[in-house]
Amino acid sequence: MRAANVRRISSAFAAAAGLVAIVAGVPTALAAVAGNPLPGQVPTMDEVADAVMARDTGELFLRTLTIVAWVAWASFVLSVLVEIPATIRRRPALRLVGLGPQQRLAAALVAAIVIGAAAPAVATASVTRAGPAATAFAAAASGQVYVVAPDDRLADIAVRYLGDAGRYHELGRLNGLSDPDRIAAGQRLVLPTDAVDRGARPHAAGAVEAASPAGQLAYVVARGDRLAEIADRFTGEPERYRELAETNGIGDPDRIRAGQRLQLPPDATDRGPHRNATGTVLGERAAPPPPTAVDPTQPAPPASTEPTPPVGSAAPATPAQPAPTDDVDGDDSVLDQLILFGVPLMGAGLFAALTLALLRRRRRRLQERRPVGGRIPDPAEPRIETTMRVVAQPVAVERLDQALRALSAGLADRDDQTLPDVIGVWMEADTVHTLLTRPAPDPPPPWQNERFTWTLSADAELPDVNGHLAPLPTVAAVGSRPGMHLLLDLERLGLVTVTGDARRAENLLRYLAGELACNTWSDHVDVIVAGFDADETADLIALNTDRVTAAASTQAAIDRARRRVEQSVASMDRVGTDPFVGRIEDIVADAWMPQVYLVKNPSTADLVTLQRFDKELDSAGRCTVAVVTTSTETIGRWPVHIDGNGRLSIDFLGLADTEDALDAASLSRSELGAIAGLLRQAQSTENEKIQRGAVADAASAVPVIVVPVSKTVPRTASRQQSDPTLDRDLRDWVDPAIPRPRISILGPATVEATGTAPADRPRFYTEIVVYLVTRGARGVLSDQLDEALWPGQTVKVTTRRSAMTRTRRWLGSASDGEPWLPEATTDRRYRLRDGFLLDWDLFRRLRERSDNRGPAGMSDLRVALGMVRGAPLADADIAFSSVARNPYTWLPTSDIQPHHLTSAVVDAAHRLTELCLAGGDTAGARWAVEQAWKADPYRTSDITWRDMLRVAAAEGNSAELEQVVADLIDAREAEVPEDLDSETYQVLCEVAPHYVGNPGRAS
Repeated sequence: MRAANVRRISSAFAAAAGLVAIVAGVPTALAAVAGNPLPGQVPTMDEVADAVMARDTGELFLRTLTIVAWVAWASFVLSVLVEIPATIRRRPALRLVGLGPQQRLAAALVAAIVIGAAAPAVATASVTRAGPAATAFAAAASGQVYVVAPDDRLADIAVRYLGDAGRYHELGRLNGLSDPDRIAAGQRLVLPTDAVDRGARPHAAGAVEAASPAGQLAYVVARGDRLAEIADRFTGEPERYRELAETNGIGDPDRIRAGQRLQLPPDATDRGPHRNATGTVLGERAAPPPPTAVDPTQPAPPASTEPTPPVGSAAPATPAQPAPTDDVDGDDSVLDQLILFGVPLMGAGLFAALTLALLRRRRRRLQERRPVGGRIPDPAEPRIETTMRVVAQPVAVERLDQALRALSAGLADRDDQTLPDVIGVWMEADTVHTLLTRPAPDPPPPWQNERFTWTLSADAELPDVNGHLAPLPTVAAVGSRPGMHLLLDLERLGLVTVTGDARRAENLLRYLAGELACNTWSDHVDVIVAGFDADETADLIALNTDRVTAAASTQAAIDRARRRVEQSVASMDRVGTDPFVGRIEDIVADAWMPQVYLVKNPSTADLVTLQRFDKELDSAGRCTVAVVTTSTETIGRWPVHIDGNGRLSIDFLGLADTEDALDAASLSRSELGAIAGLLRQAQSTENEKIQRGAVADAASAVPVIVVPVSKTVPRTASRQQSDPTLDRDLRDWVDPAIPRPRISILGPATVEATGTAPADRPRFYTEIVVYLVTRGARGVLSDQLDEALWPGQTVKVTTRRSAMTRTRRWLGSASDGEPWLPEATTDRRYRLRDGFLLDWDLFRRLRERSDNRGPAGMSDLRVALGMVRGAPLADADIAFSSVARNPYTWLPTSDIQPHHLTSAVVDAAHRLTELCLAGGDTAGARWAVEQAWKADPYRTSDITWRDMLRVAAAEGNSAELEQVVADLIDAREAEVPEDLDSETYQVLCEVAPHYVGNPGRAS
């Protein structure tokens, strides 16, 4: 650090020498060489005319040059005189019209001299000022801020507050320090939540002060941004750019750079990107600390009486992006971020993930009974599935379910008196906080105790918890932002009243119904709805007919809830425990299955009844019954308020309806109808008729996505006429020397190309290639590309250009030197040129040619199935974190939906199995079945199970046949073989008649 000061002082001396040379040396040299540029007297017009018209001897040019030099010197001196007081006072200097270059040079020299002169006074604490935006953003995420003193060192600060010098790296990361050896006197550093002051010491003598106001925003400048536009975006007043400049120590408001961080005023509100203000906001989505729960036995105070324990990482919820480079394609600031503007279902991130999981399960049920050549019907409105994919947060759903069950397992042997009293859950990205009504010591590992919360860090590993009951089945989200969710334990509260904006309150009630109907941690929950009209009730029931039922009226629902409370209280008295303990210790588990009553717009009389019922719930405690109702007036102990902007206020958790509040979870009436329709269509029933394609296999039922080189001709027995280029394409597929891009989707999506592969985000650039492949020769307009890759976002041209340039470099060029991904032409379309290779296209063409060749087509089927590496597009649509964009959201509207590709593989394998068994090749038939199971790892299709039964029977392997039957019955959750699909049962009767009617042996 002293070496840095020496360099700084040397730079100051050099700047001072340069300044003296310009200010004093230039006029001295000019006077000696050219003399005084001003004439002794003012010339007359005739003298001026004579000088201009006289023969040019070079004297006029030299005099003109001398005058220009004197003017330049004078303008620079004036700039220096303006910049000196401004730099000393740390305020923006007066702008001199027309003198921008001179003033910038003067500002740089003066600043270098001032900074260098100050260096000896701060010893090891550098005078380089910390970026105020970074400090402000970090401070919003923590409760303690340390003010660096002269001669401080980061390692010593870590010893003072963290007890470990080695944790100085943690301090550096927390505060965004690119060089931990360079901290500045007066710089403010955010301390971790476990910081404890162990007393001042040498090189750590600073003081701790309060953090910056929560919610203060920071902004990362994008290329092309202007300070006045940024001021307009966040304050609505462009003229406040001077305030921004002064706050951030910007000497020249016209000079801001891409990647620079700016601290915004406390009243800043993001009004959306402007033309020259398209950068990234930091802090807007930063997670506020988890709410502090209050003791439910006491009246809720107007404000939290306990300080909210600071938790969570200081890292922003929106991932910080590296500063763009100087390359024209260097702007990749939103490639992987989750930034959604105006997207429907924005307040339903958890519910969307849960619904998609339910949709996949129902489609698997359809796959079970799909006949050969059949095709699962596509939804009438596929865009609703696309929208759900955009907002879904599957990582958070899976993490929460596993965390709650692991908590149950960890508490199984605890004494009842030491169990935590959980009132809700706060999710911050992949970190889970349980909210407690009172401090509870010694949480089970890997949970950590933080007074009113037990916290499970994002990187904590959890044990296998299959078979454990969910301890909190009525936990449901009431407020969310991308990567953050607040969930309340409705059973613990008893009765919750939602007041405020009527429409938004009803949206929250619908959302709760949807989440409870679909989530994976609500084991055996009954959801009873009342007060909804007939159509809405039908849509709610369609979400999950096993969980959702309707009450005839609100009064009938209350009467039913009362009876359930009486039963639960009797069970608690008899067993001597409550539902929470009963689920954890698996004591009469079926007695603790909760019922949640969702009541819309109760009458005045119903509200009076509910008020009385709340007192009964208060007396009973946690008793397997919860009620949530909308109301125009507050009743009960646990009110939740939603304002007209959708912001959530929960007084008993200390959450106010400020701009930093969470947005209420929401499911509108139209969204509910669309989702219910999607799930109805995927509902498997015994009498359901699955669509059959016009041809005999699912592969041909899927539309062609690549235009063949030759025109399609009628099927004939001639392989040359049917597809004359297929054999050449197959040779090129396996020859790495051929410079044709190879795209694989019959397994995890991969791209092999001759260009330079991207150094990072390979999944993102692979998705671009796969998307362009699906567009074929028609290509894609730039705005269509933006909507597919960045739905709901305003995408800068430079961001798209960056992505496409890197993709173009990766794909490389063909043998003629032309790129495989040409520049967008005048029609604004991106498209791959003809000649790339796609395994799915080769698979389809091989299958079609095998049909043309009859039994001789077995070799084509083997080649086609040999391309299968796993489930089509396996895990391609899974986000790698809860704050990252969801990839492949465009799949539902594409021609390559994975379940259709899987059906095609299963049908091709079935055809090859039949041909092999007819020729006595049981090994070939077994291989075909195994390839089908590669594409269908859940073994959902009965077609392949029937094929394996035939293979085992043909080999005379009775032990394997018995095992296959047992595995099939287990997979289908059947009790006896007769419960299987009728066609499957018929095959079983043919190949193993001795098992039919003997379920004990089969099981």
